[in-house]
Amino acid sequence: MNFFLDTSICVDVLRTNGAQKSFELFESFERGNTGYISVITVAELFAGASLSPLRDAASKTKRTCCSRSDH
Repeated sequence: MNFFLDTSICVDVLRTNGAQKSFELFESFERGNTGYISVITVAELFAGASLSPLRDAASKTKRTCCSRSDH
């Protein structure tokens, strides 16, 4: 099944205490589901990461949401 992910779903996964349903959705990609993220969502995520006080926010964002591209 294909999913188009919005910023809020990705932010949930990036947060340590994010929504369980968001984590489950990301885990489903390992079982054959496919997730897509728009360039706008990517820009929003990196803008948020650049404002974060966490030192590894940008690298965590890249690993979590942008690490795989088949197209």
